[in-house]
Amino acid sequence: AGEMISTGKPLAADKALEAGIVDAVYDDGLLENAQAFLKQKRDADDMRGPLSAVTKLPNPDDEKFAALVQKTKARARGQLSPLKALQAVQAAQDLDFADGLKKEREIFLQCMDSDQRDGLIHSFFAVRQLAKIPGLEMATSRTIKNVTILGAGTMGAGIALAFMAGGYEVQLFDINADALQAGMERIEKTLTGSVAKGRVSETQMAAQLTALRAIDNMAETAISDLIIEAATENMEIKKSIFKDLDRLAKPGAILATNTSYLDINILAELTSRPQDVIGMHFFSPAHIMKLLEVIRTDSVSDDTIAAVMAVGKSIGKISVLSGVCDGFIGNRILKSYRKQAEYMVQDGATPQDIDRVMRGFGFAMGPFEVSDLAGLDIGWHTRRREDASRPAQERYVDIADRLYDKGRLGQKTGAGWYRYEKGSRTPIIDPIVETAITESAKEQDIKRREIGDAEILDRILCAMINEGAKILDEGITARALDIDMVYIHGYGFPAYRGGPMFTADQMGAGEIYNKVMNFAKQDDYFWQASDLLKRLAQSGGQFKDI
Repeated sequence: AGEMISTGKPLAADKALEAGIVDAVYDDGLLENAQAFLKQKRDADDMRGPLSAVTKLPNPDDEKFAALVQKTKARARGQLSPLKALQAVQAAQDLDFADGLKKEREIFLQCMDSDQRDGLIHSFFAVRQLAKIPGLEMATSRTIKNVTILGAGTMGAGIALAFMAGGYEVQLFDINADALQAGMERIEKTLTGSVAKGRVSETQMAAQLTALRAIDNMAETAISDLIIEAATENMEIKKSIFKDLDRLAKPGAILATNTSYLDINILAELTSRPQDVIGMHFFSPAHIMKLLEVIRTDSVSDDTIAAVMAVGKSIGKISVLSGVCDGFIGNRILKSYRKQAEYMVQDGATPQDIDRVMRGFGFAMGPFEVSDLAGLDIGWHTRRREDASRPAQERYVDIADRLYDKGRLGQKTGAGWYRYEKGSRTPIIDPIVETAITESAKEQDIKRREIGDAEILDRILCAMINEGAKILDEGITARALDIDMVYIHGYGFPAYRGGPMFTADQMGAGEIYNKVMNFAKQDDYFWQASDLLKRLAQSGGQFKDI
């Protein structure tokens, strides 16, 4: 009962029988078997009556229940309701029926009065508002049946799997024949694994593989209604591909790029059909991660946006519309709070301090654990792309560069911000990282100090919220809920906290603004308060009303 109630996961009939929730299960002859079952109970005088009359309870295993409480604490990551649910289960064991009802009511009201209830309600309804895009109420969509994915690497294969599961005809292309073959094998291996885990039936796998076709000539994209470029994150390569697509794709085909940072307006301007060019930023692994950032260019048509938003929904994605800027919604905010995390490490915190605080807030992983999972080489390449345009007055922390230079790329090399034993993903604190931190601080003449948990959380949340306010003020997205949904479904922000902008409304714009201005005394370049944040602080307004 504790497991079921604290997770909300349903049980199949055979498992329910095993658990004692039902007395019998029949595969056929349901009416006749039900009648026979009841008659047998009646004749045996085994009709138990109402549950409120049950006085003899099973003897619980206190040790197992205590273990379930600890397991639930770890799984809940700060969420209140699963642990409250276990308190209700315990009350059912310890108290008689009437007192148990009173205790359960008391527990329920505690949940009703919590901020977490508000955050979860916001998260629930915000997802359902995403498709109602202001200004696009009258836009018509397009029919999408055939989809081509350009690039058969991990991302391209994942995107193909998502569309196959959605019932589309899918073509997979790669300029490298070996990469194309590897991509096809990766797709089949993934589906085979899904069958073994019971997520997909043999029949479904066969149907999906039948809908997939490998192509070795880009001219075959001419039959597609939607073409998604998933090549490497290099603007020159993407430019070349879009020039070819403009020549090869049929009129009305949607040309999409899966980019994390690049300016899609540049790609649109290269074509004779800028109204059909759009961004589709999938998150890896693309067939599992729910978030899809749909990036509108300056010239994209309303019906193209409507079509891609509808396609995203059809393949089970939570689609959020964003404008063009460096990093769009998610990675732009990530870049901001990642800087704060690294500044604090150089200032005196440790990576494990920051990761622990953010896990305590409700994230599954802290920022440095995430960096090790993704790979330090990704951040390194991003920083090199930014070297030429980085303002001279911007503070730059080189600790990650030092780790990269030592060949520490994260989990894939067994060491990054942490060390990892072979075959393990458990981070181990490494003195080499501490040395890199202290050497970096010394070379930049930074006197390290103790940084408490409250400051760690404030600096990261304020960096997120201030950047989110700038995104809203610039019109990159129309609503605060868009930012919240990106962060809950793509970056691990705890749903029960409602997202960064919902959290800001709970804290109050005035409090956030005052914290930002206080932090600006130490770094006035980074902590430039958003004009929107300042206006809301002065008016007492909220982000949800924007």
